[in-house]
Amino acid sequence: MFSIDRTTGQVRSMLQLAVPGLPILPPMHFDKKSVFLVGQEMVVFDPAFGQVTETVILKNLGGNYGGIARNRKYAYVCGSDNRLYAYTVDEGIRVFMVSADNDSPIYSVIASDMQVWFSTQAGNVIAMDSDNGRKVWQFNLSGPMRAPLVMDQGYIYAAGLDTKLYKLNALIGTQAWEKPFFAGDKVEMPLTMGKTCVYLYTVNTGVYAVDKETGKAVWNLPAGYAVLAEHGSRVYVYVKPGILSVMDNAQRKEQLSINIARVNRVAVNMTDSWLYLSSDKGQVQAVRPIEPKPQTAQSK
Repeated sequence: MFSIDRTTGQVRSMLQLAVPGLPILPPMHFDKKSVFLVGQEMVVFDPAFGQVTETVILKNLGGNYGGIARNRKYAYVCGSDNRLYAYTVDEGIRVFMVSADNDSPIYSVIASDMQVWFSTQAGNVIAMDSDNGRKVWQFNLSGPMRAPLVMDQGYIYAAGLDTKLYKLNALIGTQAWEKPFFAGDKVEMPLTMGKTCVYLYTVNTGVYAVDKETGKAVWNLPAGYAVLAEHGSRVYVYVKPGILSVMDNAQRKEQLSINIARVNRVAVNMTDSWLYLSSDKGQVQAVRPIEPKPQTAQSK
């Protein structure tokens, strides 16, 4: 893994997280650290020091399905046997396990100190107590799910192969919108949370910006592939192959498009407005959007 300073591009650290051939899943982030699940080990990388600061063996973990989350006391792992396992973060001791009532595979999990939320392939979103696994509520989509759950400001966003996006109250599981947002195609890719909008992508309808409050579409870019960053009301969208489209949430339309033909890999960065672009040649570039110059009477 390479750790690169976001503003200077300087390499802070390089380290090997696993032996060659052992898959490493994307990390989850907790307390400003990155948590990797490598085989049966929970590996914690601290970017402040540029090194692994914790390695905890999760005892009796068979295989994992990919999802991992943690809070102050426990780590929660989606097992390959359709179970969700809870482990102590200090010693890696299993304290309990749960499953869905229909025994559907569990693939996505989110955790807070009070509650844990997980989703199943069958389209179930389930909330439980973080300490004992007691079910608090369950919401069933009208079809299977593949996109991971997203938590934002006390709400759970869930999207499914039923072509709908749901906003659920995280505490009680009720729908926050009058009706789900209809995307017109299966939602399989992860959602991207912006300041006022949630962005989703489908193969046949492109990128939608959906207002968080109303659940209505702000704009749709049929050729769009991924939202990269926001800058004020502007939204930067990668369009395959090699185009950067600048959408405007306030004007609800496209402002301009830019040719970035050599770019074929992008990163999603909703922390600030920097764009991180890459090519197959291994070059990574950081681009900082600037404010447009105000027009004068002469320039007009």
